Amino acid sequence: MDNDIEYQKVLDEYKKYGFVPSPCISVCSLDENKICKGCFRTAEEIRNWTKWNNEKRLEVWKDIISRYK
Repeated sequence: MDNDIEYQKVLDEYKKYGFVPSPCISVCSLDENKICKGCFRTAEEIRNWTKWNNEKRLEVWKDIISRYK
């Protein structure tokens, strides 16, 4: 996976729709490190997603892409 390309896809959606898309793919199960097996967010990131602004959500996307590789 090319991290820059994946992140650019998120930015493109943000520019098009005006919000950062959720990474949720409805495969909700945490691994032993408390990382979701579906979206690669931490339990804290999942819990706070709706509270965070777009800037913070973009930061989370960067972390998700890094975890995925």
